[in-house]
Amino acid sequence: MKTGFAFAGAAAFIAQEAALAKALMEGKVMGRSVRPDVVAGTSSGALNAVVVNAILQTIDGKASRGGEFRWGGPGDAGEDTYYGLLAGLKNRDVFTVSIGALAQGGVLDNAPLRRLLEHIVERRLGFATLGDLPLPTWLCVVDRATGRPMRLSSLHPHHKNLSLVDVLMASTAIPIVFPPQKIGAKTGPGLEGFFFDGGTGPDSIPVEALEDENCDEIFLIDRMGSTAATSHKPDLSHASAESASAMGGFHLEVVENTALGLEYLFRTINTYQIEKASRLAASVWIYEPELATSYGILDFSKEKLQWDETWAWAQKHPPRRL
Repeated sequence: MKTGFAFAGAAAFIAQEAALAKALMEGKVMGRSVRPDVVAGTSSGALNAVVVNAILQTIDGKASRGGEFRWGGPGDAGEDTYYGLLAGLKNRDVFTVSIGALAQGGVLDNAPLRRLLEHIVERRLGFATLGDLPLPTWLCVVDRATGRPMRLSSLHPHHKNLSLVDVLMASTAIPIVFPPQKIGAKTGPGLEGFFFDGGTGPDSIPVEALEDENCDEIFLIDRMGSTAATSHKPDLSHASAESASAMGGFHLEVVENTALGLEYLFRTINTYQIEKASRLAASVWIYEPELATSYGILDFSKEKLQWDETWAWAQKHPPRRL
């Protein structure tokens, strides 16, 4: 039986999807362990798709020395765990403010995220290119020039040599919030132009990437939505006073309004994608938590809390079959 995982765009809700994927793969909710044969991811969901590759490679004993990676979880936050990585994440590890980023088309500067991905994805896990991923993997971006969604495949001859860090930076480049990104290649030509977050097109849940995979079952791994009842202004207390002053206070409102607008758009697109997914395989499941706490769209400092709450919820709630 061929199984596909589709990770929705998640912004700072990464840990919610991670906890759900762990519950599926460790057999906590389905009466069996669910192992994906192919994965697809959009935006922060693309990061989770890459991590699933690393974890399965470790389980199969094929990780390089020092490149082992496990889920971890409450009470298990070792340096070789995803839980430990996310639990220690701070907003300063993802973004700051700079005039340079504003000149490139983003209110926030995500250069810290690039440095983090280079350290974790390239140097630690050994995934320099999209083709280095052991599973067939689809990561989604949007072409800034045309608005066309692009589903980049680890097996495609024109995609497999693309820099994985560049692809992840592009897939997470929320328009206005972060600058659009270029996608280069480790060998040969990269892609021309600049790219936006994959969730700004039809791939907020990347089900269409799995359309030709002929899966017998598909799991749509989503996260809980959010509203204006929760503040979504980015915490920039880590930024230098000089940089913050140069930007002025207006940028916080711009980022919050953009994040909320895109959040509402994503939820609308998700409804369509979920309906479409129901026709792609004999068994299609959606896994979306219902949590008591609402979290900020750009607050990456609450990953541990999100994981813990989602994990507790997942122990009592299986995915819903469409």
